[in-house]
Amino acid sequence: MKRILVLLTIIAIIGVIASLVLNFINSGLNQESKNYVDKTIKEMITSWNPEILIKQASPQLLKDISPHKIRVSFNAFKKRYGSLQKYEGSSGQVGVNIKKERKIFTAIYSINARFKRASAVIQVQLIRNNDQWQILAFQVNPKTKP
Repeated sequence: MKRILVLLTIIAIIGVIASLVLNFINSGLNQESKNYVDKTIKEMITSWNPEILIKQASPQLLKDISPHKIRVSFNAFKKRYGSLQKYEGSSGQVGVNIKKERKIFTAIYSINARFKRASAVIQVQLIRNNDQWQILAFQVNPKTKP
């Protein structure tokens, strides 16, 4: 009985240490991913430049949507929303998935922005590939008034 209690205590301590390590890693990655989103997305939507998304896209995104379709979508966004008037910042966080003993870091952010013709909420999902953030998904939705 005593051995079981010792074993359970050791397992609990290992769990707490692992949790603290992941929280420490995530806190740094949260700031890093937020900086990436605020810089990259603001630059991208200032003039609705599709080449930035194409350059920053993950292989998974480019597998799902062609550069041509990205360019067509950005032309539509430019016509619908117009030029950026105010970037209102991003909110979101990093998550970690463990698959086959490999950590996969992703992040989800929501960005509010005001444009010349309308406001929008932009949803961005990131993935960390080879120690660099890349865009996994990008979606623009009109902002609805409450």
